Amino acid sequence: PSLLDRRLREETKRILDGVVAPEAPAPRFSAIAGPGPAPQTATFRVLENPDGYLTDPSNFTDVTADLKYEGAHTLLYVDSETYAAAISDAEAEALGLAFDGSIYGIDRNLLGEESDINGDGKVAILLSPVVNRMTPAGAATSEGFIAGFFMPGDLIPQYMPAGCTNGMEIFYTIVPDPENRYGNEYSKEYALDVIEGVLAHEFNHMIVFNYRVLIYGHGYMGTYLEELWLEEDLSHIAEDLNGYD
Repeated sequence: PSLLDRRLREETKRILDGVVAPEAPAPRFSAIAGPGPAPQTATFRVLENPDGYLTDPSNFTDVTADLKYEGAHTLLYVDSETYAAAISDAEAEALGLAFDGSIYGIDRNLLGEESDINGDGKVAILLSPVVNRMTPAGAATSEGFIAGFFMPGDLIPQYMPAGCTNGMEIFYTIVPDPENRYGNEYSKEYALDVIEGVLAHEFNHMIVFNYRVLIYGHGYMGTYLEELWLEEDLSHIAEDLNGYD
């Protein structure tokens, strides 16, 4: 498992261990709430410091993003900072369709169901250079890189400080960077394939969190958090099941 995944799990357990059983449901914030039409432009809070606490708003930044694809199960947004040559509208739409028409059904049928805490019936995907910059400049080829992630705090907004959650089902991924504007060069062909694999992988994390915390843990207990090694193995199996090796 990656260092980021390990940190996310440890931080999530720390947050949940400090929660007392609520007497009544706490109010929830959602960056996008349903049902109804998805906004064409939305603002999200995105983790920019992979070493920072998930409960510290200074480790997050605001991202304004444009809706590029809406399907039966999926909303795909691209950070408006992204330069035009990085990803076209057609390429973004193809990514959204890959998740909506294939990955979503394969993962869900074999691994389980995701939550829907914001009531819109959709899983959001945000492509942002903020994720690219989480990997130090020039380190991708020698040390590996963060390609994307799922934030557990997005599904427990009632226990997160303002500015540290989007209160919805959402993944975050890199954008292609063929011109190396964000620190590491990722060709379109390579990055788009990696992102699809990331979506298959991270969707399992979202599904596991739904069962282990929101259902078994009644939404506030970390007792049933899956062991990281097993959850990561299942997520890699999800990649294989979707044909991403």
